[in-house]
Amino acid sequence: MRLPRGSLVGIAAVAIGCSRWALRARFPDGYDAVGFLLAVDEFDVAKFQPHFPGYPVYVALSRLAHLALAPLESAVFVSALASAATAIGLFSIAARLSSRRAAWAAIALYAVAPMPFVLGGAALSDGTAAAIAVLAFAALVEDSPAIGGALMGLMLGARASYFPLALSWIVLLWLFPEKRRGIVRALCGGAAGTLAWAVPFVAVVGARRIVELGTVHLEGHFGQWGGSVATRPELLPRIHAFARDLAWDGIAPQWACLGALAVACGIGFWLARPSGKGIKSALVVILPYGFWALFGQNVAEQPRHLLPLVLFALLGIGRLVSVRRGLAVVAIAAIAVAGLPRAIVHARTPPVAAQVARAVAASTGRQPLAVFGGKSIRTLHFLAPAISAFERTWLSEVDVTLERLDVLPRRILVTSEVEADRRRQARLRTVGTFCREPIIDEEPPCLTLFEYDLWGGGRPPGGD
Repeated sequence: MRLPRGSLVGIAAVAIGCSRWALRARFPDGYDAVGFLLAVDEFDVAKFQPHFPGYPVYVALSRLAHLALAPLESAVFVSALASAATAIGLFSIAARLSSRRAAWAAIALYAVAPMPFVLGGAALSDGTAAAIAVLAFAALVEDSPAIGGALMGLMLGARASYFPLALSWIVLLWLFPEKRRGIVRALCGGAAGTLAWAVPFVAVVGARRIVELGTVHLEGHFGQWGGSVATRPELLPRIHAFARDLAWDGIAPQWACLGALAVACGIGFWLARPSGKGIKSALVVILPYGFWALFGQNVAEQPRHLLPLVLFALLGIGRLVSVRRGLAVVAIAAIAVAGLPRAIVHARTPPVAAQVARAVAASTGRQPLAVFGGKSIRTLHFLAPAISAFERTWLSEVDVTLERLDVLPRRILVTSEVEADRRRQARLRTVGTFCREPIIDEEPPCLTLFEYDLWGGGRPPGGD
């Protein structure tokens, strides 16, 4: 029996979601992921469970899945489900604006592109927010402004930093006269979608507390650790990181494959140039979020901030290569060869912080133990809560902390995240080095664990 084409799209979307689940994260992918997993059991923005603005839509969906799954599996299940929804949205957009051939090319590219694949199997909110945004744009092209507006409102509750996409959505609605009549329904839908998460969020956290936490978070993001242009003003490095995040981390992390993809797209552009209306629509969507990501986000260390641009790039690539079947095959093969190994590494190799946590847990024995490090300590707390672990950035701070302990541990371990002065550096003995290719965020690929000889002689004064 021959299935209708709509059923084939649904089957393809389910297959994509299942592929993300099959190659899902077996450990939290760093600091933010641990915050989401803790929020599944205890939602507390003040404790960075998760950090502000709380991502209440993603957390609520994860908590719903937690009725049947463990915290990590519940958060990842939501991301995998979002991947399936994203595939349907991309197909709808491409089919309406271009052709069904372009739509099939787009979701085939999406199925194997590295960044969407990895984030679809991660305990992070990016994939869910991107899925809601794509569905909102799909509702716009399908002339359903109320539904699209409601989805954009929900998107803000899944990831508030995607707000430029909501602005682009409204501009698109106003830009084309045939869509403009639905602007009132769109705004009403947006208000409904926003209130659906904002009311319970305010009820749980409190309006005053939200303002306090938001003020502190914004000051920190733009003044200290957020990686925006305010703290990293060098323009050329930012542009380089932006291009790397988009093309390398997002689409094809191999030079040969990236070159083959570029040639296929160039031929497709020469054979069938996009219309002026299509280019104008693409710029309205891409430029606002692109400028925000370039100047307001940490593009140097967090490529996943460019996920929405990766998805729109895949739509454009699908449109270009669909003019010839051979071009589509080349493009899909190039991205698959370059991207799928990253998804496999993501599933099979734990993040370096998780590797350190496992090594520490296996070496505790009966001796009192204390561990000091940077952001990896949060993963250690989550995976091995019985171990005494402290987040410190200088080895001199480690000394101060040890002086305040009631019982001095027999073994003191520190990670390479801790800065050591020359005098204390001589007291560090390497225990092991743990590595994994940077996949979601450009964190150091390796983390070294040291044993710290506090007294410089291998034992405390008067010790046995």
